[in-house]
Amino acid sequence: MGIRARLWRIRWRGRSLRWATAGIALLSLMLGLVIIEILTGLALPNWQMWAQRERELELLWRGCQYVWAIQTFHRWCSQYPRSIEELLDKTKIVGCDTSRPGFPSRFLRRVYPDPFQGEWKFICTVPEPTPCPDPNKNNLIKGVQSLDPSEAIIVFDRKTRHDEWQFVYEAGTPTTAHPCTTIPLE
Repeated sequence: MGIRARLWRIRWRGRSLRWATAGIALLSLMLGLVIIEILTGLALPNWQMWAQRERELELLWRGCQYVWAIQTFHRWCSQYPRSIEELLDKTKIVGCDTSRPGFPSRFLRRVYPDPFQGEWKFICTVPEPTPCPDPNKNNLIKGVQSLDPSEAIIVFDRKTRHDEWQFVYEAGTPTTAHPCTTIPLE
């Protein structure tokens, strides 16, 4: 009788050696799953903080896109835009000579939603409670603000909540004074 045949005949508490090794494989698999679950639980808070930070950086980038679009619009037209559509398409602009050479076809590539809430609160030239932007075209857009009231990881312009972050272009102020020029967006 060969060695193989003898190994199969060895009994371990009434069962063959084959049944004993099958239990060890199952136990190893369960131990591996427990270890993976523990490591995932340890990494989850770090991942959530990373995800919030990425969304905040995206909020900063999108808000600054609106500031730069409004600033460029103001340089070309010497006025604030009446609506977001004026930033998206030069054919919608009222009260500005768009036929000048070098006039941009658009100032904003597309409408960027707020990464936290989806919609922005517009900041206009006439303070609340006047509707912004006003359907009567009296209230012009000079910036946007997030509507999300949660605490931020990043401090922007000495503000620690998302709904305190205002992305506004004030005509006549130097461009180097705006917070969008000092934030790291990478």
